[in-house]
Amino acid sequence: MIERGISEHYDNPDNAGVPWESAEGGYQFAAYTTDELLSDMIGLDLPRDNDGTLLKAIVEGIDNELWSEAHPFSLTPEQRLSISWEQYCEYVKFKRRYFF
Repeated sequence: MIERGISEHYDNPDNAGVPWESAEGGYQFAAYTTDELLSDMIGLDLPRDNDGTLLKAIVEGIDNELWSEAHPFSLTPEQRLSISWEQYCEYVKFKRRYFF
């Protein structure tokens, strides 16, 4: 269930089409281990897991070992909204300014 939720936004870098450049030292976009993804990127909070055994069990239960954004060449929803807003503002300010 956790892996299915993660897979909506993240995927193996090879499946996501992330370029690999051996001369540059690996993947050209950010790639995360399962532990890094859950702890740092997603911010999975396990308040009663003081010794890390639950996080370790979750990490070991997920097949994929390396993750990147599932659609690295697409705009995020925030970027799409920002661009749309900028285009709207420009249209109102400079093209439809005096036509109500």
